[in-house]
Amino acid sequence: MIDLPKLNLPKPTNLKFKQENSKVYIFDEIRRKYLLLTPEEYVRQTVVHFFMEYHNHTKSAFILEKKIELNKTIKRIDILILKKDFPYLLIECKAPDIKITEETFFQSARYNTIIKAQKILLTNGITHLLFNFNKENSIYEQESFMIF
Repeated sequence: MIDLPKLNLPKPTNLKFKQENSKVYIFDEIRRKYLLLTPEEYVRQTVVHFFMEYHNHTKSAFILEKKIELNKTIKRIDILILKKDFPYLLIECKAPDIKITEETFFQSARYNTIIKAQKILLTNGITHLLFNFNKENSIYEQESFMIF
């Protein structure tokens, strides 16, 4: 039995796991491969399944762990959801024991200067903060994030 952290999201109905040499792996439906199960990866996969199962996003709408260049360094975004091929929602995932802080927001906002998504979601699977980018004022405004 795999001991998974309790998240503040509905538990996905179709997560797949496998165990090899005392290590546990989780199947990534988007990239179609097994990845080492870490607390952050569990949050990432749960969030992906949440948006597929409850918000009807197709697999083709997701980009996971995309590399971007920011200030001459390579960074990696967690999840990007496209809407009609345009960046819609940039999602930063943390492990459940990592607090969502101002620095988490600023990290994602810096990434979004490259991505230019309409919204940013910060989550550790327990706390979820959603921000909308107001183009008129060039500011982020916090929105409520409803699970259902």
